[in-house]
Amino acid sequence: MCGTGDCILSSLKCDGENDCHDGTDEDNCPHGIQELFTMMSLATTTGHHSNCMAREFQCLSGRCISERMRCDGTRDCDDGSDEDPRTCLENNQCNREDFLCDGSKCLSREKRCDGHGDCLDGTDELNCDGPECADTQFTCTASRECIDETKRCDRNNDCPDGSDEFNCPAVCYATEFKCDNDEICVSLTSRCDGANDCRDGSDERGCGEETPLCPEGERKCSPTHGENDVCIPESDFCNNINDCPDGSDEIGCDCQEQPDMCNLYIVHDLRWKLKHFSPQIPCPGSRHCIHKDQWCDKVPHCDNRADERADCCKIGYYRPNRNPLEECVDENECDRQDGVCSQHCLNTEGGFECSCDPGYDLVDTTKQNGVFSSMSYCRAQGDMNILITVRSELYRLNVPEGSGESLDSGGARSTGNFKSISMSEDYDSQLLMADFDFDIRNKKLFWCSTPHYALAMYARAIWVADLGDNLESLRNSKIIVNNINCDSMAVDWINKLVYFTSETNSIEVVDYEGNNRRALIWTGLGAPRAIELDPDYGLLFYTDWGLNTAHLGRANMDGSDRRSLINNTSSVQIEWPNALTIDHPNKNLYWMDARMRSIECMRYDGSARYTISNKDSALVFPFRMRVFQDRVYWREKDGAVKFANKFTGNQFMTVPVVSEGGEKLAEGTGLRIYHPVIQPESTPRCRPGLCSKSALCLPVPDGYQCACATGYSLLPDNFNCAYTMDTFAIVAMKEMITKTALEPP
Repeated sequence: MCGTGDCILSSLKCDGENDCHDGTDEDNCPHGIQELFTMMSLATTTGHHSNCMAREFQCLSGRCISERMRCDGTRDCDDGSDEDPRTCLENNQCNREDFLCDGSKCLSREKRCDGHGDCLDGTDELNCDGPECADTQFTCTASRECIDETKRCDRNNDCPDGSDEFNCPAVCYATEFKCDNDEICVSLTSRCDGANDCRDGSDERGCGEETPLCPEGERKCSPTHGENDVCIPESDFCNNINDCPDGSDEIGCDCQEQPDMCNLYIVHDLRWKLKHFSPQIPCPGSRHCIHKDQWCDKVPHCDNRADERADCCKIGYYRPNRNPLEECVDENECDRQDGVCSQHCLNTEGGFECSCDPGYDLVDTTKQNGVFSSMSYCRAQGDMNILITVRSELYRLNVPEGSGESLDSGGARSTGNFKSISMSEDYDSQLLMADFDFDIRNKKLFWCSTPHYALAMYARAIWVADLGDNLESLRNSKIIVNNINCDSMAVDWINKLVYFTSETNSIEVVDYEGNNRRALIWTGLGAPRAIELDPDYGLLFYTDWGLNTAHLGRANMDGSDRRSLINNTSSVQIEWPNALTIDHPNKNLYWMDARMRSIECMRYDGSARYTISNKDSALVFPFRMRVFQDRVYWREKDGAVKFANKFTGNQFMTVPVVSEGGEKLAEGTGLRIYHPVIQPESTPRCRPGLCSKSALCLPVPDGYQCACATGYSLLPDNFNCAYTMDTFAIVAMKEMITKTALEPP
């Protein structure tokens, strides 16, 4: 009987829900029962959202997540309250006051046609008349947002879809000539040079009859000096060879005409510093380039004389205090963080040299005047494959060697669409693939299965299967760890171990056969999200995006020597670090913060933290990320695959995620790059016989460590294990009963 006098079924007593109006059915319950059911329930909308921003949902634990992530089939709250089956949609039905979007979520009709995309599939903003924009405003095509008309055609994307920059006339700089057709801008040096640079020939009009035109494909030398009225092939201009009698083909080379050369430099302390070796450098405050040997040679070559400042030095040298009376000293370009070399850098007197790991080729390494040419970078030998998960399936996009440099929307189509990898008949197609990893040389694929919330708990497991030739199929799939809600995993391909996060907010390890499962880190974690390994160094890295525990951590691969590399006490905060990866050749960590919408990197010890991109509109909600060659790839919450330059965040592109049949593949967050260089070969620290069969051999920086499964302890011989789980907790849930150690070893 309730305190109000009402009667309810006795089975509703202490079930974690207030069935009595006064809540007395949940009073005086056994300790722990109420908390257990509370963690399995979804927060109500009364009072629980006061600490979250608009368009965010507050988990029972108190942390905030995007409203889009509620009831999307993935546990985003550390307590799983965003996916509680009792409050998520059943049969995709919405109340009259709501409408269905994404095929799985109800949204208030007040958010329909409000100019902001709340549904992942954009259905809330389709067929909308949109708000009326003022006469002084421009209406964005997709979102129907209003922006100031002055932002139209300003060479910046102010609309989310970039529609404010569509169908714009050419806008030329002061150093450029605007063609009569309003479509093209050419350098002023192209005016009256004998070559038809404008499509309509307007750059050669009004030049006087005494100026003869050159044959098609050629250009005249020194247009301001009649005595050098010589035509040479256009390809001979700005090629670092004097083809004209007076060398005028190598003077005043325009940065706009030579983007591969001049745009690779950045300014620092009023001096130009090399980002890649290039024979051309731009004049500060101008859009023209000069040869690097003309910099600081006591003869002005820039139109503004900026190449002969009093404190200038030859390229590769600098004055530490910018004092003209100081000597110029050699600059160590290898200390830079923004891509002076793709991988390894060796400083030399006045320059530097780049090199690559085995399995890569150093591209464009023709030496010019003792240095490498522009754009020297490390390209992996052989084809790469981009692997993604789409619900219960695995897809791949083959990218032939060398074609990855142009992998944009057109490049992806030219190499073919994503192809399905045939799943083993042993795998239930009703199960989602949450995350996956592989062992390339042993041809093994491991993955975490997560059921739809209507399915039984036993479907949560870690699987392994054999990878077929050419990534065509998976065979002989089997479960190696059962009853585990695994959100992220990483494979030690050298010592044959699988590391993963579990729903108990711990990081665990097991061998390839699923034996000797051991909890490595289980304290101080609020919501472990991503794991990465460097087996050659014996190091484990992870992210935690818990409400009060957000940090990026490091430990040895046996769980020892744990330390926080970045946390909220740092000078720059970290909030939702949910994506993590390693650039193995450079030994750098890359991570993405979903709330800060940033890409950052640092060294293994936490030093040299460097922000690559911050509050970038290209980052919607990054979920998984990988680094390959000079790019960082990531997968968004909505399934989109994107990439950008790993040093600058520039050269951003979206890879079309489309099947062979033209179907859009949107549902899924798993992402890996499949290529042998991703898993470099090394001598294993663990070999048969170092530890007993009842123990795990775990790599550490100075060798290996024998360790036992949870519930067992290592004997004094540091070789064998003995059962010691004298005290444990029995946990009963709807689908299973299990026991767990109260204090993992």
